[in-house]
Amino acid sequence: MKKESAFVAASPIEKCIHAGDPDGVIALLRTMPFKDRHALHTRLKVIQDRINQARWESDGKIKAWWGGEPSSAQLAAGSAAMFFCGGSKARVESWDWSDRLYPYLDMLEPAALQGFAADLVSERPSYMSTVQRLVLDGLSDRPDSDQYIIGLIGTPRRARGGELPILRMMEADPGLLEVALPRIFDVEGDGDSSMAAIEKYAHGDNTWTYALLELISTGKLSRAYLIERCLHTLEKDWPQFRAGWFSRFHDKLAPSVEEMAPLVDRYLGLCHSRIPPTVALALSALAPLMKGARVDSMPLLDALAPVMTSAVKGHIDVALKLLDLVVKREPGRAHAAAALAQRALVHESPDLQKKVIARLGAWGFDDATRLELEAALPYVAALHRDSLAALCGAAPVRAAPQTASALVEKGLLSPLDASRLLAPINDMDELVQTIAFVFENEREIDDFERALEALARLGPELRQERERFSPVLKRSLKMFSDEHDVGRSLALALAAAFDGKFFAHAQERCTASDALLRRSVDLTVFMAQGSGLAPLSAATHKRGFIDPLVLAERIAAHAQAGATSSLEEQVRALLRMPPGPAPEAVRRFSALAQTPFVQACRYALGDEVDIGSEHALFCAAARIRFPDADDARLLLAYGDMGADGAIAARYEWSARKWDHKPVTYHLRLQVLPAPQPFESPFIALRRHGFDKRYENYFSGSESTLLYAASIIPGSLEAFFANGALQIGFNIDWWEARWEDKAYLAVAMDRSVPITPSAVKMLALALGGKEPGQTGMAVDAFVSSLLEERTDVASVASEIRWVLLSFLGTGARYAKSLAAVARAHPAMPAAVVATLCTILDIGAAAPPKDTGALLVLLLELSLANSLALPPGALANIGRFSLTGKAKAAQKELLARAC
Repeated sequence: MKKESAFVAASPIEKCIHAGDPDGVIALLRTMPFKDRHALHTRLKVIQDRINQARWESDGKIKAWWGGEPSSAQLAAGSAAMFFCGGSKARVESWDWSDRLYPYLDMLEPAALQGFAADLVSERPSYMSTVQRLVLDGLSDRPDSDQYIIGLIGTPRRARGGELPILRMMEADPGLLEVALPRIFDVEGDGDSSMAAIEKYAHGDNTWTYALLELISTGKLSRAYLIERCLHTLEKDWPQFRAGWFSRFHDKLAPSVEEMAPLVDRYLGLCHSRIPPTVALALSALAPLMKGARVDSMPLLDALAPVMTSAVKGHIDVALKLLDLVVKREPGRAHAAAALAQRALVHESPDLQKKVIARLGAWGFDDATRLELEAALPYVAALHRDSLAALCGAAPVRAAPQTASALVEKGLLSPLDASRLLAPINDMDELVQTIAFVFENEREIDDFERALEALARLGPELRQERERFSPVLKRSLKMFSDEHDVGRSLALALAAAFDGKFFAHAQERCTASDALLRRSVDLTVFMAQGSGLAPLSAATHKRGFIDPLVLAERIAAHAQAGATSSLEEQVRALLRMPPGPAPEAVRRFSALAQTPFVQACRYALGDEVDIGSEHALFCAAARIRFPDADDARLLLAYGDMGADGAIAARYEWSARKWDHKPVTYHLRLQVLPAPQPFESPFIALRRHGFDKRYENYFSGSESTLLYAASIIPGSLEAFFANGALQIGFNIDWWEARWEDKAYLAVAMDRSVPITPSAVKMLALALGGKEPGQTGMAVDAFVSSLLEERTDVASVASEIRWVLLSFLGTGARYAKSLAAVARAHPAMPAAVVATLCTILDIGAAAPPKDTGALLVLLLELSLANSLALPPGALANIGRFSLTGKAKAAQKELLARAC
């Protein structure tokens, strides 16, 4: 901002604002016609915006123009001026000073005053108490918008802050009961203010459930009315979370058969809902209605048709019991019931299939159903296939032996394979497109690296291309926030390239986000030199790797051009070289001037050089030379510098029991040797998040985590250790952590070794609750087995540890391992071997839901003609089991004889 003279008031209103006199502002405006007030708006808005900015600015220029820090009185005076001179938006934005302004609302134009409540609630539903005051005082009409209803829905949340609870609000405004209350069943709400979201954290009498039940008890609402309104809402098929409150409230009402009978057609219709809890509600209502002879058989059969193919086992169980009632009441409907029941054979549960087959045998079926059953035979669990074939009069079906595909490439792929080369960007249009793509897809770290390298290298040529880059320059302004770590880094580089903006500092915190920000700072300094060269740390291959030969060329080019890079930038580049000897690269480095950086590069690649005094460089070199092992020479030279100095980090895992009800178990991780505080150049190296502030290095969005995996791409044990910790701690999905998918995405890359921590992470993720994350774990497990990056015994042993530590359940593992078995012809045998290893628990008690694991083992062994090892059968025979688990155990042992 250019230097300017101090603020000079151009009118009496401005003098009152600068003097901090809101009463004077109101007195002056009261004497002015409406049109004269509106004429002041533009000038007053400029003043108000600038004094608001002055509260937060860092350089003090606006404060100096205004004459100091704006006072509360000055802000109140400015708000009063804006409220009475501006339009609807200005009035809403100025209402923070409502206590002072409320007595003077009669100064508004009649139309504006009548619509003020609607304007206020449309922008800020949280101002519901003020809106109600306006309505009750007769100053404004009652709004009829959805936002007004959303404000009403949010009443319990604001009651905790001192506003009136729901029932008190109803008493104060009887019109709410008649006009607004019915609409809470019509307005879905938003992420923060829906019936489900509000009541999730409300308790006792501060809930809609309590209020509505109380209104019933006092006779102000009828049960029949609320039951009907619940069904009305559920028929809208809102998303499951938001619809869930209405299902639960219906259950609270516990309607009788007499109350539900007039609504029987509505309950039948809800069987077609796409929301599982809504279907469950409908089925639970139809059961007593059917027993009370309030439902006709044919409409019920029509309603149950979609239920029989539900993925929810409980839905089909209830539907089968309803079919039992139909057949019992009308035996002539038995074949129709059988035709419906056979549809459930597509469900993966062998137990459910057994129930269906039993009913088919009891009810009989017609020829059309027989043909359907014969077609379903190959897809029924092997355990029940013969009995179904006998029922149909068909020959027993034997699955064709599966052969493993030979198309899968095996072995670890070199990170410097030609297929992984990042093509440099030399065309300006391609650079614009790549930048735009990264801004919208921050997870694409390889494209981020390409764009960053091109901006640095093409920097001197870019300024004449401003018009071509104008769309991404405009878009970049939205990247400057904490939620866009990758986009912000690219935006900083773009600003440096076009405007020469220089960012001189970054926080020295131990997080991947701050490591990325510090890289941006270093990059802007490097670009200011105008060398037109690629930065030292720019990736040449996917996942952040740098070809050592290219790094040697860069060092030579930088030296010739007189370009300099920070010590931390040198550490970054060094850490991106792939582990392992590289004789040709060593020769190239040996021909360069022997700076500490060059010598550290040689040491990283296995050359015998003296260890220098530059701790950050040689500790980084040790992590490349010995990715997951100790460096004895460095330890002798430097001593113990904590985890990932001369000594590689080691991890000790345990499960901690929490005795709160219900009793839960949580994963714990200890890093050895103990991490220590360190200076800035080490931040790129140390990955365990334990500086003096105990911050977690691997934190942030999915894109930030993917970038973190590229900082030391050849040593990911620390990355996967944190992945195991985060996924394991959230195995029951206590909170949404979508970013954790990044850990599994990295594990699926064929160039990534499946380290011990990666094995533990996969084992935990396979037992997770969230389906999307578990699906990724299934894919990662399958690909790593097929590519021979891991083995069955390692993962199975970790799953056994998880189960015996009470961190997971057998039912979840049975489900995910069944998905693994379906993924590839080679996988059934692998899953059988996995299950046999899991069940080798020695003298320990069988883990929870062992029956689900035994049922899967029985199914896979029968379907694929796989004999179980004698040792596995002996282990299974020692289990003391009951119920379905015992039945599966008995069947396994009997078939092995």
